[in-house]
Amino acid sequence: MTPVRMIWASLGLFFVALGVIGIFIPGLPTTPFLLLALWCFARSSDRLYRWLLDHRVLGVFIRDYQEKRAIPLKIKLISLSTVALSLGITLWFHESWTVRTVVLVLGMTGVWVILRIPTLKKD
Repeated sequence: MTPVRMIWASLGLFFVALGVIGIFIPGLPTTPFLLLALWCFARSSDRLYRWLLDHRVLGVFIRDYQEKRAIPLKIKLISLSTVALSLGITLWFHESWTVRTVVLVLGMTGVWVILRIPTLKKD
């Protein structure tokens, strides 16, 4: 594996970890991070790409998105609200600028990804 592919694979694994954490912590979105991971895996490893897409639990989030190519407005609003609330609480109460910076970057990445996903139109 080339160094560039290793970087993409590492980023993909990082985003998978964030996606898994997002299942349990309402401030982190799950599907956008899993989609980012899938995108990274597509550039690094067909094996990791297939593993994530076929995963018994995580693959469901991705397949739901792939079928409709959008997420419902309600889910988008809930995701944005929980990210904003978590960001606000962390930035307000945490004194470490390092933690604040990391949380702000991750949160803003999550917001950017959520906003980039199309909203499901009602029939």
